[in-house]
Amino acid sequence: MADLITLAELKPYIKVEASETSFDTVLNAMISEISKLFQSFVGCDILTDTYSSIKVNGSGRSVLDLPNWPITAVSSITEEDIALIEGTDFEISVNRDYLIRLDGLGGESKWAKGIKNITVSYTAGFSGTPGDLKLACKKQIGHEWKQQSNKEWGETSRSFPDGSVAFTPTSELLDSVKAILKRYRRIRI
Repeated sequence: MADLITLAELKPYIKVEASETSFDTVLNAMISEISKLFQSFVGCDILTDTYSSIKVNGSGRSVLDLPNWPITAVSSITEEDIALIEGTDFEISVNRDYLIRLDGLGGESKWAKGIKNITVSYTAGFSGTPGDLKLACKKQIGHEWKQQSNKEWGETSRSFPDGSVAFTPTSELLDSVKAILKRYRRIRI
């Protein structure tokens, strides 16, 4: 999986000079981990990728969910070892999040029910990170960076002469970040 933002995009947001390289390893690791966390939250790869010979279960319904979306192109698909033709046998849904069976086995407009009986090669994902996802990534990393900049790694509290301040380590996504990510989750039918 590719990272959702680059180090060059992150540094101005968290107010680290481009020429400052001593934090690059840590920041790159944060970018990768937050990108993976976002992917996990959404439930699929976010950026465009090609998936070859993916075996999926036939649903016995008119729609077929593929593991990743939005579906941008289907290069080949077989159902029960029979090659299907886009526009004749199936089409990509308007929202590009599943395939619709137009004319199934036995004349029914349903995918043949079965375990890994459909093999599909396709391309899915967004070409380039959408702006709101870039912002969400920057916000989450900025929040984590600020938390860690204000204390030593692993520190949970610090005492000052005028009082004590406790920090709770964060492992949760920010609410504003969750709101953005929820827009990219697929609504199952």
